[in-house]
Amino acid sequence: MTDLQTPLAEYHTSRARIRFWLLLGIFFFLLGIGLSFLGVLSYRSFVYNQMRPAMILGPLAGVCGVWALLNWWSWRDIHVFEYLEGLVIRQGKREDAIPWDEIEEVQQMVNAPTDKEMLYSYRIKTKTNGPYVIDNRLPGVNQLGTSIQKHVTHHQYQISKAKFESGQAVVFGPLTLRQSGLQKGEHQIQWDALAPVAIHDGLLIIRQKGVVMPLMKLRLSSFPNLYVMLSILHSLIGFDQPEQLPVSIPPDVPAEAPLPFPEETS
Repeated sequence: MTDLQTPLAEYHTSRARIRFWLLLGIFFFLLGIGLSFLGVLSYRSFVYNQMRPAMILGPLAGVCGVWALLNWWSWRDIHVFEYLEGLVIRQGKREDAIPWDEIEEVQQMVNAPTDKEMLYSYRIKTKTNGPYVIDNRLPGVNQLGTSIQKHVTHHQYQISKAKFESGQAVVFGPLTLRQSGLQKGEHQIQWDALAPVAIHDGLLIIRQKGVVMPLMKLRLSSFPNLYVMLSILHSLIGFDQPEQLPVSIPPDVPAEAPLPFPEETS
């Protein structure tokens, strides 16, 4: 299939979910057509008043059917193959091989709805294609996402670090890292004036030394290549608690238990 060397894992959409959206879409679409047809037939007849709700419910059911069919179309036949040297993403007849070093950005969003499964979404941008979006349509997407983050961080960290050390600005979403300090918009503060950063409830918290109130609170999901940025910040000003970088971004909506923290990227 590809020259990305050893295959490691395969992820694909659940056939049961695909079938569910297809059958639901067909049912509501046909129901909408049927109700609308009955409403039209009853127009100007003695049963029109009784059939008037059909004139409203018919189009509404049709819209629900179209929405369900669109969901079926977006969920159909998605396969992601993980290899030692990259990914292969296949949907329908389209198949893209993506080496790890071709990925320029990964942006991750995590949500934890109450009493529901964690929702993961990864937006992947390569040097030539994208963005590709991988989410909970794939069972095990959190495991796949963690692997993608580790590989991309390994490749992009050295590039960003060398760029920063050469005196160039390195941009991560709303933040710009410069030799002279950390910048957001027109506001810039020197590195030696910053306290170690902290992560809490899906937020990156930046403080000045000796000041209790945070200088900035930024959503982790707003940063592409988050772990590259965290690795650079860790080397410059450190982390408050804990010392090591997280395996997964803490959810935008706090989960009941904190996620684990792995070893520092080198």
